[in-house]
Amino acid sequence: MGRYPPNPPLYKALLARLHPFALWAVRPPLLPMETGRADQALAEAQAEVEAFASEDYSAVKPGASDYRAL
Repeated sequence: MGRYPPNPPLYKALLARLHPFALWAVRPPLLPMETGRADQALAEAQAEVEAFASEDYSAVKPGASDYRAL
């Protein structure tokens, strides 16, 4: 999400797309998120969640600081 600053307009746009919420207005000096950028951010976030959910955590040992190092 750091690629889409400022975050308040992004969060408001994503919530409006993910849930039956109206698109909230943002206060100056912030500007509303462009529709295309919000859709792109949502697609990227969903892809990251799916990739994270598909990883195998069976090799993770309790107390391991980084499961990728196992």
